Amino acid sequence: MLDQITAALGVKKGVVIAAFIGALLAALLQSRLQDPSKPARSYLEICITMMVGFFASVYGTEPLLAYLEWQNRYEHGVAFFVGLFAMTIVDKALSLIKALDWEFIKGIFRK
Repeated sequence: MLDQITAALGVKKGVVIAAFIGALLAALLQSRLQDPSKPARSYLEICITMMVGFFASVYGTEPLLAYLEWQNRYEHGVAFFVGLFAMTIVDKALSLIKALDWEFIKGIFRK
């Protein structure tokens, strides 16, 4: 079944497995090692972060390998790090969205 899904998506099975494991481990570690002074992350934020990291690693690994002219034997490690990088960016973007003063922004667009 996994072979059919990966064939339909046009990706390799090993990259999908590495991306999923990396996304799951990173989300679990981020929720466990989180700074206690910060508010807890919701399950929705963790799921969004995982999905973005997963899809970034699945679809970003091949182009990055081609750009760097690396061999395919590095693809699982590259998939892991691409997903981790994407998850970090999304996590920071979600923190920024939470920190925004939405009433101030609404006031700017009402004028």
